[in-house]
Amino acid sequence: MKTLIASFLALLIGVLIGWQIEHHHAVSDANKIGAQMMYLDESFDRDRASDAIQSIQFIQSGDSSNAVRMLSLPIGQYYRSHIDLVEKDEQTKDLLALIERLASTNTMVADRLHRKVR
Repeated sequence: MKTLIASFLALLIGVLIGWQIEHHHAVSDANKIGAQMMYLDESFDRDRASDAIQSIQFIQSGDSSNAVRMLSLPIGQYYRSHIDLVEKDEQTKDLLALIERLASTNTMVADRLHRKVR
């Protein structure tokens, strides 16, 4: 009986130690993934801010053509990635319709909508 109790306690302690080690490992992996996602978000935000600054500088210098070129890039990327989705919410449908209306009056935006991704 003592051997059975000792075996059970050893098994229970082993399971608890194994669980603790695996739990610590999983938390560590989750933290690494979170840090990578934050870096990607920060990188994306940095690129958007840089493009916005450049667009503002074009507008301030009176170079509206280059400003439209810069601003139409994310519009075209959004349009191409969302136009073929089967399920779209109302906000997406409304934004796609707004983009199409803008493209009907602006050839640079229209060109961005149909440009192939390089």
